[in-house]
Amino acid sequence: AGLSTEALAAIKRLEESRHLSSSQNLILKLVKELLQSRSLSDESYKSAIEELGRSELIEVITIVGFYQLLAYVIESFKMPLLEQKD
Repeated sequence: AGLSTEALAAIKRLEESRHLSSSQNLILKLVKELLQSRSLSDESYKSAIEELGRSELIEVITIVGFYQLLAYVIESFKMPLLEQKD
């Protein structure tokens, strides 16, 4: 199982893809919007509630916020990133 190379590439670019489900594409859209505006438009909120439900929307927003917090800490303390191994 897992995601295809094409799906992973789309996620990395925060772009919708035919290789992702409608829910996955919606989550990408929500993440992109949260990162850009730190909020969701009324339209995005409504779409998310309808397709994902309240609990999953809360989870998405919380995860995005948590990773933003980690990024702030890493950047503020100038923590070096680990090298990637191929």
